[in-house]
Amino acid sequence: MSEHSPKEAAAPIRRRDILTGAIAAALLTPNAAHARSLGTDTTRAPASQKGGTVTRGAGAWVYANRYASAAAIAALAAPSYIGWISGYTRLEVLAPDRRGRYDWSALDAVQEAAHRVEKPWKDMTIHGSLEVGRPRWHRDHIPDRDWITVTKRGDSTFPVPWSAAARALRVEFEEACADRYGSDPLHVQHRVVADWPLAEPWFGGSDPRLWLPAWRAHAGANATWRDLQLDYQDRELDAIVTSARLWPQHCTISMATGYGFRDVTTTKPATWSRPEAHPDRYATWSSVRDRLGHRFQARQNGAGSPRDDGNYDGAQGFGAWNGRCFGPNGIHPGPIGCQMVKNIGGDDRMDLARFEKTIAVESGRCRDAEIYSDDLANPHSRVGAAVADILTRYADRWQ
Repeated sequence: MSEHSPKEAAAPIRRRDILTGAIAAALLTPNAAHARSLGTDTTRAPASQKGGTVTRGAGAWVYANRYASAAAIAALAAPSYIGWISGYTRLEVLAPDRRGRYDWSALDAVQEAAHRVEKPWKDMTIHGSLEVGRPRWHRDHIPDRDWITVTKRGDSTFPVPWSAAARALRVEFEEACADRYGSDPLHVQHRVVADWPLAEPWFGGSDPRLWLPAWRAHAGANATWRDLQLDYQDRELDAIVTSARLWPQHCTISMATGYGFRDVTTTKPATWSRPEAHPDRYATWSSVRDRLGHRFQARQNGAGSPRDDGNYDGAQGFGAWNGRCFGPNGIHPGPIGCQMVKNIGGDDRMDLARFEKTIAVESGRCRDAEIYSDDLANPHSRVGAAVADILTRYADRWQ
């Protein structure tokens, strides 16, 4: 265990402009997108400061708990067709019992594995819900009014996005994490995770009947759903910019896609790759790419999802959307990444044939992809040998 004395958390970044009507529409054109301000800093990233180390090709996607084995993780990443390690854990693993005290065993194992094989590594810590991943002691530091319970697919209790107390805890943790690992030259990416119940911004359907009463208790009786949507974008913007400030320049900053508060205008495969399919996220991420350049890597976590006519656009079309908006040939060009929707045979969303086709499609628009550790664990099995062959054949095709 280690103790960390938190510094006073900086005030959250705010947008000066409100994205409504014609302004929002204007932001969906390539040239006008840069007009949206990013907090109080409107400077664009010069070409010479396009960001840190962006990995290429396939990486091992590994869950780490406090008993994680550096040797086992290193074995997954040792083959030549694996270029890096992406280690994720849950906040209750790293901060199990009280504020400011951390058990870094899980991420230390990932770091040690990376140094054993001399390959880059990335971190992600899911803050989660009280039911899954969030330490119970958070209840003592976040007011009751700042919690909400979503009942879709079982109860999930987590802080509302506008909770200042929850943000303070999150920034304290990230500061401690950056202090521990930021100087490691092999640590090349931090995944931004805000106060979401999952690893991406999904809120159990974001039902206005549940959220509006809580929002109006905070923002006033006349506050609207649109006000909430825009405020949430402020919070995402703040989370990304705060991470960029806390981590050193060589470390890239990444975030995954999600609907947030119903930021979706179409679910039809014919149109879901257009920027206006997710207008708020498009505007926010355009501003982030404008400021951070290639240091910001947009991600989608559903590569290969066969839902919606069996295409290869990624879950809810976010793979195609991400590529069109932020990929190497996108409107705001730069590196993007993906994570396979499921391990092979984990459920009906992924089999070996679909895995190969997904790698073929994603290597044409992404810089890198996270591969589930289950698919890498036994390279001598039929599936493992096939995965090794696929990743080797496509190793030089990533963008």
